[in-house]
Amino acid sequence: MYIKPIQNNMNMKGNIMEYIIEILISFLIPLVFIIKPLKETIKNKQNIKNIIKKYQYEIIVYFIILVGSLVRLAGLHIFPQGLNADETSSGYEAWSILNYGIDRNLKSYPVFLISWGSGQNALYTYILIPFIKIFGLTEFATRLPMAIISSMSLVVIYYMCNELSNKKMAMLATFFLAICPWHIMKSRYGLESNIFPDIILLATTYIIFFIKREKISYIYIAFAILGLSAYSYGTSYFFLPFYVIPLLIYLIISKKLKIRHAIIALTILMIIAMPIIMMVIINTFDLPEFKIFGVFTVPRLVSNRYEELCPVFSNQFLSKSISNFKEGMKIVLLQNDTMVWNAIPVFGVFYIFSIPFTILGIMCFIMKDKKIENKVINFWCIASFLMLFAVEPNMVRINIIWIPLIIYTIYGIDLAFGNKKVLLSITITTYIIYFSIFEFTYMHTKFSYPAFIDDAKEVIKYLDNKDTDIYIEYTFKEPYIYFMFYNRMSPYVTKEYFSEHGIFANVKSINNYHFYISKDININDIYVLKENSNSIINYREFNKIKIQKYIILEPKIN
Repeated sequence: MYIKPIQNNMNMKGNIMEYIIEILISFLIPLVFIIKPLKETIKNKQNIKNIIKKYQYEIIVYFIILVGSLVRLAGLHIFPQGLNADETSSGYEAWSILNYGIDRNLKSYPVFLISWGSGQNALYTYILIPFIKIFGLTEFATRLPMAIISSMSLVVIYYMCNELSNKKMAMLATFFLAICPWHIMKSRYGLESNIFPDIILLATTYIIFFIKREKISYIYIAFAILGLSAYSYGTSYFFLPFYVIPLLIYLIISKKLKIRHAIIALTILMIIAMPIIMMVIINTFDLPEFKIFGVFTVPRLVSNRYEELCPVFSNQFLSKSISNFKEGMKIVLLQNDTMVWNAIPVFGVFYIFSIPFTILGIMCFIMKDKKIENKVINFWCIASFLMLFAVEPNMVRINIIWIPLIIYTIYGIDLAFGNKKVLLSITITTYIIYFSIFEFTYMHTKFSYPAFIDDAKEVIKYLDNKDTDIYIEYTFKEPYIYFMFYNRMSPYVTKEYFSEHGIFANVKSINNYHFYISKDININDIYVLKENSNSIINYREFNKIKIQKYIILEPKIN
């Protein structure tokens, strides 16, 4: 018997509503650029041509950000197809904290999630909570904040580059980030560590605001945001010291910042980041976990993944650091880490043919440009490259490096063709063509199984509330979290592990769900197999049901 997944009216209404929300947000994000031109047009309808000329950059940027937001938000609930295990984890944790005040490891309001055993960054999970409160625990709610944050970065980079240069450069920067393959792809699924570059972009923009406008509150806001960034991704533990300390020293030496203000800014960062600093300390030195104010848990992890990924903790420090740097540079130059959901090889992070412009921009920034505000980007970039020594690289682990390289690329394009309108127009047209090809390719890419799971949802829902033991073939990463997510399971479920040691603590069973096929086949139990399974179970002893690519074997009814 074959059961075809049925999309009921409620789901159809939900999909329509999600589309409306995605489109509406896409139009709202760039609205700031069109408000003044609209007001002047309403007041002076006879002078529309002059108004358009006066606000030509803002009007163009409005449409650039509108398109950029649409490609990040539209159809978010259906593409990429299926959820990644990490975004499923973040979504479930947010739902659990919202409804129970604890994560799935029964820790109250953790500053860092134990998650799989080796930890997961908590900031995105807490950002998710209001979205899940409004929309429920769905793929849409889990991905929406990432897409909004990424779209808002288009607005942020405009204001930053406007301070660094002028409106023309800011428009070019916004255009380039809007069509950037890496930034589009990372915005469309809820991997919690992918908000790290956007947060640093916002903080850096406030630092540049401070330098240009000399308003001390901006530096305090920037360092508060930098403190929050420590909760977004573990690589921040290595990036922030190399970025913040040299930058503060430089601002003091250049007489842009007084020592007392630098101390206050650093204190703000340290206070906000203190819980995560405590987490690193207790896990490095095997100290017990504790609670802040009796509520917020600073957890003791099952294993320290950052110790295994970072050569600082290795007795092969020098050789591993050099190896990491070489591999990181390879990824930077080739713009590919073989994970197609991070970058499609033909297009790379920001189109592979952009590398000459990137090199030209670096030469411009480092060798020629003496502006203090521009040197902030250099500090960001240098800290990012130093971090290449500290982590085993892939596209996500070195994600902090891409935005400064994108800014250099923009400056390289302007330096090469900025005063040559025909060549600049040809360059922009070339990028638009490649962007169109990328969008078509990306939206028709089926991401490799088992990274994104899109064929198990109906099976999981079908099995909900079955009171017998259910044995499920372990065919994709961490299947238990998908059962907890789609069936809204309580975090108090009974768990059994394959192994509680190592980087990941793989769950063997939750309640009556077992993620393996028992050697002792019981005709009163339920078995779930992939349709091409090599299992020796005798199907004739069961009722056979097929849902998508899964076969469910249920007890026969006498």
